[in-house]
Amino acid sequence: MPSRRAILRRGLVGVGLGVGTAGCSTLGLGGGDPPALTLQFLNYTDRDRLIVLHLFREDRTAYQEADAFYDTVDVPSMDDATDPVTYEDVVPSRRYVARAGIGHDPLVQDATTDYHYYPRRCDDGDVLTVICRPYVEEHDRDGVYFTFEQERC
Repeated sequence: MPSRRAILRRGLVGVGLGVGTAGCSTLGLGGGDPPALTLQFLNYTDRDRLIVLHLFREDRTAYQEADAFYDTVDVPSMDDATDPVTYEDVVPSRRYVARAGIGHDPLVQDATTDYHYYPRRCDDGDVLTVICRPYVEEHDRDGVYFTFEQERC
């Protein structure tokens, strides 16, 4: 027969575990799905570009598990368009390595850029914007490069 002390100890441990995990679902530690990630594409160069975007999960070891999103997006020059090209709710908002490049143009293959995306967990979902920009004369380079922007909550 267990002693009174042993019974009280088990009861306190059970209560402590219940209280300690009670708020996990609201902190994003529970089983709920994370908010979705929306992708936007802007092109500040003088002509339309075919942008290749690949999202990899950082916490995976095999390519098949890490591969979260891959697409080529025809993005008009901002001279011709005023709104970004938008893909709504593409993948769950979690940590990714985003790799942007120019598709089918051997002269700008070195324009590939990696970005480490960390989710902000905004109530209405997160937005990652991929921006294609031309080099300016001060860089002594021709071609394009990419920058990434994340909206703040």
